[in-house]
Amino acid sequence: PTAGQQPAPQAAAQQPQADAQPQPGAAVEQKRDMAQSFRQCVETLSHAEREYYKFLWLQSGGDGNTLQGKAAFDFLSKSHLPRDILKRIWDLADWQKR
Repeated sequence: PTAGQQPAPQAAAQQPQADAQPQPGAAVEQKRDMAQSFRQCVETLSHAEREYYKFLWLQSGGDGNTLQGKAAFDFLSKSHLPRDILKRIWDLADWQKR
């Protein structure tokens, strides 16, 4: 359609839906991508950095590979980072939105 015209009903029906549900394999793909990205990041760390982050993980109260919500909140709050930065960290870390 030209400027000011409404799209024809067929064209409107063919436009992608904003709230379309992700494909079933999308979560698996996203998890795989994040794991690969994490491994690449870890590979760039020095030995001292790895040991320091292991120490922090032990201090955080993490169990295995996860850090539950309350423990994560308590640990990150100790950083005294501004609230907006903590929110960004939380949003990145909580990629499954739990």
